[in-house]
Amino acid sequence: MKTNTQFHRSLIALAAKSAALVLALASANLASAQTNNTRTGANALADITTGDLNTADGAYALLHTTTGRLNTAVGANSLKFNTAGNQNTAVGYAALQFNTASGNTALGWGALDFNTSGTLNTASGSLVLLNNTTGSSNTATGYQALTLNTTGASNVANGYQALQNNTNGGFNVAIGDGALLNNTTGSGNIGIGEDGGFNLTAGDNNICIGNKGVAGQSGIIRIGTSPTHTATYLAGVIHGNGAGLTGLPAASLTGTITSAQIDTSAVTNAKIANGAVGSGKLAANLTLGGTTVFSGNVGIGTTTPGVSLDVAGNINSSGKPVPVAEEISLRIVRGTLHRDAGGNYFTKGSGWTWAHPSKGNFTITFDVPFSDLPAVTFGVNTFNEGGYGFITTWDATESGFNVQTRGGNAVLGDFGFDFIAIGPR
Repeated sequence: MKTNTQFHRSLIALAAKSAALVLALASANLASAQTNNTRTGANALADITTGDLNTADGAYALLHTTTGRLNTAVGANSLKFNTAGNQNTAVGYAALQFNTASGNTALGWGALDFNTSGTLNTASGSLVLLNNTTGSSNTATGYQALTLNTTGASNVANGYQALQNNTNGGFNVAIGDGALLNNTTGSGNIGIGEDGGFNLTAGDNNICIGNKGVAGQSGIIRIGTSPTHTATYLAGVIHGNGAGLTGLPAASLTGTITSAQIDTSAVTNAKIANGAVGSGKLAANLTLGGTTVFSGNVGIGTTTPGVSLDVAGNINSSGKPVPVAEEISLRIVRGTLHRDAGGNYFTKGSGWTWAHPSKGNFTITFDVPFSDLPAVTFGVNTFNEGGYGFITTWDATESGFNVQTRGGNAVLGDFGFDFIAIGPR
């Protein structure tokens, strides 16, 4: 009886030692799996199994991580629902709270809070990339930058509320407070400066530097805002066909433009308004084609024209020299008074009128008087009179003159005649 009792006691002792051994081995294996993890705070890294090299500091930090590695979570609920995601860094309350992906960095309260499978995102600032879920490769710095982004990828936002309302637009760059703030689905936009591209919404491929842009536009470049910005300086050669140049005030165009830069048909009178080009803007030896109208005096070979067209030198017309008078601004009035076989008169020439008060007496009146007494020369026409005659004049003034026509016998007769009056305007 004693022997049986001792045997049972021996079995009980052996079973207790075996259970202790099994528990010790299991504890050793678990401890081995967590050797390189560091956790501080209630339930931090509570579900860890084989994940290694993780750091959790804060209540529920990395709570559900099991196999994830190389994660750092500082702050309550940071990386809380991560399970197998690797190489994430979350600093701040609820930073990357719902993340399950890898390669994300969140610094700030709520940064990348709702991210699930988006990868390679960097968020720095409170509520930065708050609503991002699957968007990847986004970089945002500044309070509420890219805060509404969900699936948009490869965006860069740097500044307070930069790209704040973007949801799924991608490849945007916003630098400055409020830059591209109202962009929602537009992609490929660049906004630089405070409120750069602020008005853009769904348009693509716009560039706004120091300009708010216009909603709905695409493919537009805007630099500067009037009247804030008054001048633009660009070093080097500017390339482009210039097809889109509009609204350029002539007063703002300075410098030298060579013929190699302007095609012969590039500028028409419909594109140059009256008064747009002043004498200070026209270079020497300027060649003008087509119809050209100038206001004021124009000089050729002289910088001080004294009349509407002042030419210093000789003038050719149709390859032949034009006579130059010694007096300036001369005017010519030419007239012919014909008398047909029936005694009827008709005229040629312009700028004058005539009257026939009596036989052999005529009065010529200029439409516009000369500024001084003109010189007048005559020729008598007796073709229909069957003889010859002569002509006399008197009382010549700036406004006209009187004429008498006589036959060969010096008797007054009605003959036709020609005259030329030359005098100053």
